[in-house]
Amino acid sequence: EKEVGCTFWTMKGNNLVLMLVTGLVFMSLLYNNDVQCKLAVTELLSENENENDDDTQTASAREEQRTARKSDKFDHEANSRKVARWRASLQQAIQSKDKENVSKLRRGFKSNIVIPCEYTFIDLGANVGDTLRKFIDSGFPEIDGKQWLFNHEKAEIGDICYGCTITGKPRPETWTLPKYMKENMKGKQPEDYCYYGVEGNPTFTSTLKDAELRVMNMDPRPVRHVHFFTQHIGTGKDGPSTLYLDKVNPADNFWGSSIYKSHWDVAKSGGDTGTPVTGITLTTLLRETVKPGGHVIVKNRC
Repeated sequence: EKEVGCTFWTMKGNNLVLMLVTGLVFMSLLYNNDVQCKLAVTELLSENENENDDDTQTASAREEQRTARKSDKFDHEANSRKVARWRASLQQAIQSKDKENVSKLRRGFKSNIVIPCEYTFIDLGANVGDTLRKFIDSGFPEIDGKQWLFNHEKAEIGDICYGCTITGKPRPETWTLPKYMKENMKGKQPEDYCYYGVEGNPTFTSTLKDAELRVMNMDPRPVRHVHFFTQHIGTGKDGPSTLYLDKVNPADNFWGSSIYKSHWDVAKSGGDTGTPVTGITLTTLLRETVKPGGHVIVKNRC
């Protein structure tokens, strides 16, 4: 993964703090550790004690899940009644040939994919979603004196760390974003924030949607809410637009894609690489994702 020229804005009311951060090249390497077990009477007794502890912890976890379900704000029975009423109304409108009401009822579902939040992080230029991971990383304490990267596929803190070494050489991951988040989240944590990513390149749509689904289904969830505006780009006007794709830099996640056909990486790709996308302004993003008076951090990939 690579990230360059990132700009972060932190806004609260009319206050604006601008911080320019230059990222470094990212690499990933997983380590596999073989664990050898020795069987002895004393170890077996210890294992039995651990199993009892695990049983207690498991029972406690199950009780927490039951409590969470009881306090779940989503009322399944009320939802079923609401859907049944909608279905009956639509059926009645169809039978009475009430075209106006049929047209209205066809749009009877409200999407909660985008919700305004008191604390919001907007990622302009989400690319492969690596900023989401680093945003989540900012909420984790150090383990063994090291800061580790979150593995959203396994839903766990992984075995790759910031500043670790590969065969004696420093790893290139940068702690810049998580460090910035720790210093500017006003005493809050990632789980208090809604994360919204904007990415125009359709090559990454499935990757981003997979990450969104995985994080939204975690328990506990490391962020309040996650959504990627895929095949969207930041523009000065809302509506249809064109993104010219970089097809010559796969190792850099096609970082040369641009709204300008004259961009050198687009030109190297043949020039005729335009794909239709949706343009969205920062004003619209703020209106849809931030509650009035809320705190928002905007990351812009230059």
